Amino acid sequence: MCSIELVKRSRCVGLITVSRRRETMDKRKLMDDVFGGHYGDCGTSFVDDALSMLEERERDVLILRYSGLTYKEVANRTCQVYGEDYITRQRARQIVEKSKRKLRHPYRSRVMRGEISLNEAKTKFQAKFKPDEPIVSAEWAESTIPIGHIDFSERVRNCMKNGRIETIGDLASKTYKELLSIRHFGRKSLYEVKCVFIDMI
Repeated sequence: MCSIELVKRSRCVGLITVSRRRETMDKRKLMDDVFGGHYGDCGTSFVDDALSMLEERERDVLILRYSGLTYKEVANRTCQVYGEDYITRQRARQIVEKSKRKLRHPYRSRVMRGEISLNEAKTKFQAKFKPDEPIVSAEWAESTIPIGHIDFSERVRNCMKNGRIETIGDLASKTYKELLSIRHFGRKSLYEVKCVFIDMI
C-alpha cells in the first residue's frame, strides 16, 4: 500500500476515534474546568454548540482529552488525524488550555450556558464588521509584533504576506474592506482575525 493510502487510512481511523469519543466525553468536567464550577443550573446540552465555534483541531483535541485520554494519547491521535509528524504531550496540553480560554470568551461562554443560541452569537459577532473601520483597535497601531508570532492559521498568514502585512501595526492600519480585497482573504479569515484579537484582550 502506498504512503498516501496509508495516510488516508490513518486519518480515517483517527476521525472515527474522535467521533466515537464525542459520545463518551465528560461535558460536565469540561464546564467545571472552563467556568470553575460557577455556571449555575445549566446543563450540558449546549456544549457541542460552543465547541463548534472553535477551530477543528482545537475541538477534536478537547473531545479526546475529556473522553479520558492522557495527553500522550491525545498527541498521538492528533498526529494520526491531521498528519502531523509529531507533537509532544506539552503541545497537546497547550492546545487544551488555549481552547478552554477561548470557551471563556463572552459569546462562546453564553452559548455554552444556553443563554443565547449559536446563530444569535454568530449574528451579533458578525454585526460588528463595518467596512470602513479598522479590524484591530488603535491601541495596536504602534505594535511591532510580527504577524508570525500570532496564532493565525497558515491561510491567514499567507494572505497577510500577500497583502504585505508584516506586523500587528500594519494590520491595525487596515479596514475590513481593505483586508477583504486581499486575494483569498474572505469573511472566514476576517472572522478568525477578529476572534484572535478578542481572545488577546
